[in-house]
Amino acid sequence: SIKFLFLNNKLYSVLIEDGRIFSFGQGDNGQLGHGDKLNQKTPKNIEEFSSKSIRIQKITAGTEHAAALSGLFSFLLFFFSFSFIFFLFIYFLKVIISIK
Repeated sequence: SIKFLFLNNKLYSVLIEDGRIFSFGQGDNGQLGHGDKLNQKTPKNIEEFSSKSIRIQKITAGTEHAAALSGLFSFLLFFFSFSFIFFLFIYFLKVIISIK
């Protein structure tokens, strides 16, 4: 059964109870996570996680990126744009500074 569904104008991600993620929509920036830049008309399992037995717990996405959380300290950026990488760098820098 579906645990979480994420929708925006370019990307649709479905997190299943067993931890698998299916995505579909526009893949022009690799944001679907299938290792290519192809559009997907129907939901397709993200094999990278299934093949490594990574159980995803949370997902989020923007128009050109998506990310998954597999555990308390396991944040996985599995499809991305350069602007999102910069955002993550700034975010984690703020977290590190606030810890000190």
